[in-house]
Amino acid sequence: MLDIEFPVHGDVLSHHDGRETDEGLWITVRGRCDAGGLVQVNGASADVKGGRFHARVLLRQAKGTIEAVAGTDRRTVTVLVDRCSEPRYRFSVDD
Repeated sequence: MLDIEFPVHGDVLSHHDGRETDEGLWITVRGRCDAGGLVQVNGASADVKGGRFHARVLLRQAKGTIEAVAGTDRRTVTVLVDRCSEPRYRFSVDD
């Protein structure tokens, strides 16, 4: 079993979801896996404890792919990064 819980596929991430640097957006990918299994996220080893994993990932592009691999299980999510995001407001009028 392998599942990425954060971020979800199609998520739009900003500085609220991680730490923004000049290199890109650092986020922590979290998920579930088989207890005692080894998990790699984007090629780097994740910390695994009690059937859960987490790994820090740097997203450099506006559109990023995150891939978690545990043995033969593989999960991929695609996310968007809103760099230098600013507050936005939406107004609507209903007659």
